[in-house]
Amino acid sequence: MKSQFVLLTVCCLLSAVSAQSWDGPHQLTFNSSDDINPSACKEFLPGHTTCLVWQRMTAENWDIFSRFSDGGWTPEAAVTTDSVDDVNPAVACLNDWQDGPSYWCVWEHRVSRLVGSIRASLITFGDSWGPPVDLGPTIHTDGDSAMPGIITIKGASADTVWVAWRNHDTSGTYITCAFRAGDSWSSPEIAVMGDLRHARLGRSLAQYYAKPMLVWELAGDIWYSIRDSSGWRTPAQVAPSAYEDHDPDIVSGGGMIECGTYVVWQSTRDGDTAVYITEQDSFSVGQRACEDSAAGRNFSPVGADFARTTLDYWMCVVAWVSDRNGNPDIYTSEYRDWDVWVDLDSADDIAPVVTCMGDWGSQMAWVLWQSDRTGNWDIFGSFVYNSGVQETPNAEVRVASREAAVVRGLPAGATVFDASGRRVVNPKSGIYFVRPEPSAASRQPSAVTVRKVILQR
Repeated sequence: MKSQFVLLTVCCLLSAVSAQSWDGPHQLTFNSSDDINPSACKEFLPGHTTCLVWQRMTAENWDIFSRFSDGGWTPEAAVTTDSVDDVNPAVACLNDWQDGPSYWCVWEHRVSRLVGSIRASLITFGDSWGPPVDLGPTIHTDGDSAMPGIITIKGASADTVWVAWRNHDTSGTYITCAFRAGDSWSSPEIAVMGDLRHARLGRSLAQYYAKPMLVWELAGDIWYSIRDSSGWRTPAQVAPSAYEDHDPDIVSGGGMIECGTYVVWQSTRDGDTAVYITEQDSFSVGQRACEDSAAGRNFSPVGADFARTTLDYWMCVVAWVSDRNGNPDIYTSEYRDWDVWVDLDSADDIAPVVTCMGDWGSQMAWVLWQSDRTGNWDIFGSFVYNSGVQETPNAEVRVASREAAVVRGLPAGATVFDASGRRVVNPKSGIYFVRPEPSAASRQPSAVTVRKVILQR
């Protein structure tokens, strides 16, 4: 089943377009050593420039490298060049609206097989990466990692930078976080205790209303917590089920207006391994975001928010790995199409990340990943533009309210979309956007209201 894809977050314009729309793949690293674990800015960047970071096996150890996209990809720049392993980088942009945006890169600095620290380095676009700063210690064992994450939260005059990482010691396993407000970093604080896996850091709501948010996996379930002025809230579960739920990620709203935050993850709740999505105001319900027929296994989902050109309303792009073709390939759901392949090369394509940017005239989304098609691991990427589309001239579809009514049935003749934008036939329980069947007298292009509901069968 292949349907039109329309993401209905706050307001959308409906469109029927072709399926595969990604331009690429484009090779972004060319070293004979392995380049792995790519990361890029997750927040939507109103400016033109995003940052890509990854780790490379150099002479004796792993180091971190970077490139910037500013109408084209800049030459590589080293973030670290020391003699120990620097791994699992993450990056975020601050002061993006300025002519000279800055970027913080964080990574795990492994001093020995057991002991290390989380380090951060700052760069202003066009300059060089600054000296590293230690944010706090980390202890790791073979097979696990601190997996640091980073976000920025915009303020009226300056951005706040938040970093979180997985840690453990004799007291147990926990998530540590630190933040930078002004000119210095805070001391590390424990956000959540427990045998946590795959912790990810993001934002709740839009930039000026945002709060740090964590999501993680615990014993096959997905949990989240938001930090407010009194500290981290009591953890709550995302879309509970009796099945296995793994590998969550946060797709944070990044716009100038209040918009939702999505959580994506993989689940076996439909009898296969599939990608699911929910949103901030209805975290109790998850909805499938990939094909349900001959779809193979779908895993490692990630996402980023994406803006529309014609109005300042926000969508998201979700990417994941699927083995439906016999090897790992990259698939996406985005504002025009759902469950679309990005690349079908016979090589292994894994570890996708998404980054989105624009200048209110034309928005660009990049999906970046690592591939072994060159004989070693290199970073590849494909992009798509968002040009603003309509179903019919001047036919605009508006969501009347972010509040969702609980209903047990849907109007006859109504068109139903789920939160990932897929048109749904015979919907099960979940969150939907309902467009009523227009009367004969109102079939000319005009504003059409879409109602958000929680359907309970």
